[in-house]
Amino acid sequence: MSTAQPKGQKATGRLTGTITRNDQPTAFNGTDHYIYKDNDELEIYSGEETPGGAWKSISLNLDPNITAGTHKLGSFSSFRSAMVVPGNTDVLLNYSGTLDIKPDHANRHYTGSISLSAKNNGSDTYQIEATFDLKE
Repeated sequence: MSTAQPKGQKATGRLTGTITRNDQPTAFNGTDHYIYKDNDELEIYSGEETPGGAWKSISLNLDPNITAGTHKLGSFSSFRSAMVVPGNTDVLLNYSGTLDIKPDHANRHYTGSISLSAKNNGSDTYQIEATFDLKE
């Protein structure tokens, strides 16, 4: 990887979906997955290299004891934050959306889906839709 390796343990499985910029979708098919969990946070990361050596990635920061169900993104939620790197120079801000998750904390196995919207530092809007099934 040309970027710093995410913290956590390498995971297996899939995180796939689309990152749509101004109604122009591009596929996201994560190839490198990591899960990090301690007493303070659960982080799920997936990235893929794009032609030209850039990286697209989706990272979710969750409460370490998140329960099954739908969670709305927010500071006081079990779905604390999300960061999406769309594979270009855009910096995404003002995220909103939901996470539907079925965690199996004992076996470090997480399945679910995300639906996010964000804006870049200009006027472009992004919609991120993805599903995941990852196991440490």
